[in-house]
Amino acid sequence: MICFCVFWQKAIPDKLELMPGQRANLEDALKQEKKRVLPHSRPALPPRPSFLQSESMTDSSKSTKPGMPECFYDVTRKEAEQMLEENPQNGGIILRPSTLPNNYALTLRQPTTSGYVKKNYRLTSTNSGFVIELDTPVSVSSLDKVIEYFMEKTDYRVHPYTASREYDTRIGKAEGGF
Repeated sequence: MICFCVFWQKAIPDKLELMPGQRANLEDALKQEKKRVLPHSRPALPPRPSFLQSESMTDSSKSTKPGMPECFYDVTRKEAEQMLEENPQNGGIILRPSTLPNNYALTLRQPTTSGYVKKNYRLTSTNSGFVIELDTPVSVSSLDKVIEYFMEKTDYRVHPYTASREYDTRIGKAEGGF
């Protein structure tokens, strides 16, 4: 149980009584844990070739607005929560339009020790970027930075929602020959 508490919080409890050697070993393990790449994180992708730049998803709820993060969907709060609940394997962060004009909202499905929790956050547009409306508001320069902020604050346990795409099952001849 001690290891769970230490690594979940990523800190050694102050009240934990250890021998100096034990504390040193635990500090080393904690440093390694902080550096560890979580299994759900993905390596950076190479730059996309120019001939693929304009390709977009065919999902009807997906926005084709240029410059929008991949997890942006033109859905309501209820629809976003339903998408996250029904497809947890696709991710836990959906960026969506707000009911307020020119603003956005973020729906999050986050794991906790007692199960999953769904939360919604308001993102207010400003001249210099966006404000995440928290008890202590946080200003960021872009919607991509909003997503990064939430991933960082959840210790990368939550990732942007990306709809799975079905695979083709047949190869057909293209018009004009193959």
